[in-house]
Amino acid sequence: MINNISIKCLKSDKIESGACHGQFLINALKPGQGITIGNQLRRVLLNDLGGVAITAVRIAGISHEFSTIPGVREDILEILLNLKGIVLRSDEKASQFGRLKIQGPTVVTADLIQLPSNLELVNPNHYIM
Repeated sequence: MINNISIKCLKSDKIESGACHGQFLINALKPGQGITIGNQLRRVLLNDLGGVAITAVRIAGISHEFSTIPGVREDILEILLNLKGIVLRSDEKASQFGRLKIQGPTVVTADLIQLPSNLELVNPNHYIM
């Protein structure tokens, strides 16, 4: 049986910033095909998004994310999740490195991270540990 899939453009706009916005209607899909198409569209759109984020973390003396650091209230997994919430801005495409060195009892926030001059910290008061 042949499925006559139809795609109809409901709305197409160009926003002030120059970005395009469109709304489409896809008819006559078999069960499960909508999820498949939606997942592929999401992957394509997310792949085209640019941005800067923390992608790797190395902590001295720690071998895996389920470890704990003596004297630190949070475990490594919670620290990694807190680091994920840091928002950075940069025009550079290459990998860059930051450094965080802490000794003694203190509240650690994102502004304590030493970053290269071309990286901007958007939320400097973000709690890490």
